[in-house]
Amino acid sequence: IGNKKTKEIINEYLNIKEGNLIVSDALYKVPNSLKGIFSSKLYNIKKIKLIINNELDNLSFANLKMSDYRKLCEFIGVSLDNAIEAAANVRNGFIYITFLKNINYYEIQIHNNFKGNLDFEKLGKKKYSTKNRESGYGLLSIKKSKAIETKYKIKNDEFIVFIILKKIQE
Repeated sequence: IGNKKTKEIINEYLNIKEGNLIVSDALYKVPNSLKGIFSSKLYNIKKIKLIINNELDNLSFANLKMSDYRKLCEFIGVSLDNAIEAAANVRNGFIYITFLKNINYYEIQIHNNFKGNLDFEKLGKKKYSTKNRESGYGLLSIKKSKAIETKYKIKNDEFIVFIILKKIQE
């Protein structure tokens, strides 16, 4: 949205990544319908390698209930905040995001490396946190949705969040 000059200013702004290790134009690979949330969370990351792979042409939420779209954005926000904080505490920290399209659903995967111990059984439980402060409400705060399913996986020193969105009839 905006005229040619507005688009040029935005493109110029997004391409200035002083001190970041963002792969060139990585944020441009995010589907338009989610670009705002990803850009606001990922633009200022430092010392973290960011790679985004998008296998979607675009992702439309026109038929998704507003409450489900809000929940999706909230979950993405919490997941990105957690990934950024964890990867920032690791030498050679990385965040790898991929958007996949399957027959019956869309999938967003957020991978990040981390250090320390993580009790998988307590993940998402009240007041459980790997951080040294009064927290532990991020994943718990996300309300369940019939349209969105979330899963977690730990593989070696990599934490993976799967956000599965039932296919929206176009």
